[in-house]
Parts: sequence; C-alpha cells; structure tokens
Amino acid sequence: MGRISKAEQKREQIIWALRDLLSERGHESITIKDIASRAGVPHGVIHYYFKSKVEIYSCLVKAIQKHYDKLWEERRNTREAAPSTGAGLSDPEFMIDKLVFNSNFGRVFYNLLHMGFEHEEIKKALLDMYRHYHAELTRVFEIDGAGENSQALASLVQAIVEGLTILRSIDKDALGRDRALGLLTWAISSCLSKSA
Repeated sequence: MGRISKAEQKREQIIWALRDLLSERGHESITIKDIASRAGVPHGVIHYYFKSKVEIYSCLVKAIQKHYDKLWEERRNTREAAPSTGAGLSDPEFMIDKLVFNSNFGRVFYNLLHMGFEHEEIKKALLDMYRHYHAELTRVFEIDGAGENSQALASLVQAIVEGLTILRSIDKDALGRDRALGLLTWAISSCLSKSA
C-alpha cells in the first residue's frame, strides 16, 4: 500500500480532531474554528479540504467504520479459533470492550446519530455503516452456524450492543463489563444453539 498524500494526512487530521471534540461535548457547540484549532491548522484551510462541516462529519463516520473494520480484522487474525466466551467468530468481548465500554465511542456515535436526523449526508453515511456491520455480522453468524437466522441474529446483536452503549453513556454504573459480556454472549449462544 502506498503512502498517503499530504492532503489525505490533513483530511485525516481534521476528521480525527472532530472525533476528539465530539467525545468531549455536543456537536451543536463545535465550530469550524474549534475543529481547526484541535487539528492544528488555520481555520480557513478547512474549506480547502472539505466543502462543509457536514462533509467532515460524514467523512468521520466513514473513518470510524474503517477504523473498527481494521481493529476487528486484527483481532480475528490474532485470536484463537474458538474464543473463551464460546460464541464463535462473533467475538462478543470485542463488541463489549471496543463499543459498549468505550465511553468516547458512545458519545461520538450518539452525537453523529443526532446529526443524522438533521443532515441527509450524515444519515446516509450512518446507514451505510449500519448496513456494512449488519452484513459483516450476518456473515460471521452464517459461519458460526446460525443458518437462515443469521440476519435476524445480526439485527439482535446490533440492537443489544447499541442499547448497552446508550445505557453506559447515561449511567456508567448501570451494568458492569462482566454482566454486559455475559448478556451478549448468552444471547448469541442461545440463538446459535436453537439454529443448530
């Protein structure tokens, strides 16, 4: 893979600066000047790389998807064939640790979700991300033996993970990691055993 250009580096710098800001506060209070300051670039330069603030948000959604795809692929490449949780390739530990118990992810994701209600471009990027992860989970559950229930199980797991992420975003003490992992693992294992 070739090196990325200076323009691509600047775009990434700006995108991840936005992510950092969204992990700290609500999107409605973030300005282009804030993003530029966090990225370490003059605020007038932002419009050289992005048409609008909405485009930066949309690109952030895509960058988050690529980031988590890479993390999940690395995890699958390095872990044993059968995880300690016994849930096959679906890897509930990854979902709990990298999504539910990552408070920065929760805050950023729900800021982006709120923006999706207001801007069609962001909504489309979020929908693409949701469909991508649904297809990935469906594929994993097919490999794990869920058969014709793979799509339904993928939807169920996405709903559980998103629900737990909301709960943790609102009340960090509501559910411990082991309990959340146990619930997700139980749901997956129960559905897989009924499919067998």
